[in-house]
Amino acid sequence: KEDAKRFFSAFGQNDARALCFTWTLGDREDLTPLRRSAELGFAFAQALMAWKTAGEESFKFAQLAAAQGERDGLLELGRCFRDGEGCEKD
Repeated sequence: KEDAKRFFSAFGQNDARALCFTWTLGDREDLTPLRRSAELGFAFAQALMAWKTAGEESFKFAQLAAAQGERDGLLELGRCFRDGEGCEKD
């Protein structure tokens, strides 16, 4: 686990995939690397952010991930519509 974290960390702060996977292997309380990855456009990170956040932010990230065909993003978007999370309940 530590070797993988060091490997992904070597890619720096502008590699969306590396940031996301570093987050999954590390301290999941700090969403900073995951948020950066999602903002860089990595669909899987956007789906995870939809799951880890609430309200309009969750809905926004779910939409972004779903638009890229990310299956977890589609799941989160469905959850948002079902529960009225950041959108009108449907």
